[in-house]
Amino acid sequence: MMFRDEKRGGREHPSNLLMGFMSTVNDCGLRDLGFVGEKYTWEKSRGQPNWIQERLDRGFANHRWQSLFPLAEMQVIEVSMSDHLPLFLQLNKKAYEPKGYRFRFENIWLREKECVNVVRNGWELAGGMDITGKIRLCAEKLQQWGGGLSNEYKVKIQQCRLMLKKLRSRRDCQGIQQYNATRWEYLSLLDKQEVYWKQRSKQFWLQEGDKNTRFFHRYASNRRKNNRVDRIKDANGVWQETKGEIQGVVEDYFSRLFTSSNLQGKLSNREVVKQVSDVENAELHTEVTVAEVKDVVFSMHPDKASGLDGFNPAFYQAF
Repeated sequence: MMFRDEKRGGREHPSNLLMGFMSTVNDCGLRDLGFVGEKYTWEKSRGQPNWIQERLDRGFANHRWQSLFPLAEMQVIEVSMSDHLPLFLQLNKKAYEPKGYRFRFENIWLREKECVNVVRNGWELAGGMDITGKIRLCAEKLQQWGGGLSNEYKVKIQQCRLMLKKLRSRRDCQGIQQYNATRWEYLSLLDKQEVYWKQRSKQFWLQEGDKNTRFFHRYASNRRKNNRVDRIKDANGVWQETKGEIQGVVEDYFSRLFTSSNLQGKLSNREVVKQVSDVENAELHTEVTVAEVKDVVFSMHPDKASGLDGFNPAFYQAF
């Protein structure tokens, strides 16, 4: 066991054993896979005064394994003839995820010289469109141009590795020049790859250039797993798992939330207590200046989530 709440009944598990087990797991670079189902996997003397339940069975994996199987789920099978509940490891659980494409600006595009021309051309082609139309056309042009860049980076990185391996043993001037040029391109591609995963990891406290690509990739994978909706509990406490059932529960929840019930009488304006003073109200009606908008935009972290148009602060700060 790793925590005190993983035991119910009997004597308290010694703290030194808990800490020792946790230290061993950390030293081995392992992480608990968690579980779905019954918390306690072992029991003794059910129904008796000395009834004991413990979580003795669990699954561990390292970061490399979790990156290979990001959707893996450890399930506790709750029907067993043994005093231990069996565990079932499902590697690729099909989860409900919202479908449909939505444009999102990629920060790695800013590392490409052509990005400025793509934005400029999209803006000019928009002609007499309003600002919303121009932004939408820019998004279409950017997606057409840069939608496959991340996959191209992967291919080029692999090509650079092979070329560096081939050129490493050469001592002639041409070989040395080719090696240095290839190494420079390789480092540039790694930098772009780091920006790509950093944007998805939402780890704002780390700076670019720290070469933490694996760290960012792991956090991005964990975010994707945490954002998955496997099942949802309805108003009656019953778990719903299919796509249609989950949508129904969400719709029902918000319908109830925004529907009035048990209203008594009518509420007049006189009963509403005034909270905003006349001075504050006048300030709220003051037109927003360009400088104020710019201050707000440039105070935001470039990797913050994008708006409905798909553009994040990095785009507006650059253009």
